[in-house]
Amino acid sequence: MRPTLLWLPGLTCNGNTQSFLCAEEELINAFFEEFEILFHPSLSVDEELDEVVNDVLSGKKELNFLVLEGAIPLTEGIIYKINEKP
Repeated sequence: MRPTLLWLPGLTCNGNTQSFLCAEEELINAFFEEFEILFHPSLSVDEELDEVVNDVLSGKKELNFLVLEGAIPLTEGIIYKINEKP
């Protein structure tokens, strides 16, 4: 069983995604062979972020790695939310 990875988008940054997508094909293929990507904001087609997060939180899906791409807001009143929950 491959380890799972959840890739969340932060504030206005997708540099990690751009770098990942510009990698050599053999490296990208190796990554997909080694990890099960539960969700990626640019690569997921059939998955919805809220559904994946609910499945992880309820224990239906195991989460091994979390990637947060971009900044986390620190300004008062701006909170990172999933499923409308901070």
